[in-house]
Amino acid sequence: MFTLDTERKAIEGYAALNSVEHFEYDGLKGFVAFDLYCTDNPEFLVELIVAYLDKLNQIDAEWPPLPEVA
Repeated sequence: MFTLDTERKAIEGYAALNSVEHFEYDGLKGFVAFDLYCTDNPEFLVELIVAYLDKLNQIDAEWPPLPEVA
């Protein structure tokens, strides 16, 4: 469906433009927690990738909202 490179770029692209510094998931905090959340929740990751590809192709799209997971 999507390459690992595209997944990685979408995750890093989101984190570069949105604060994930205080995101907590599975006992972790920050980017590592966000990265793990994305890989553990494919439905969120797909939305993230689609938004990333839209933005890459200059289509006005919004990032999916970051869930409040603690």
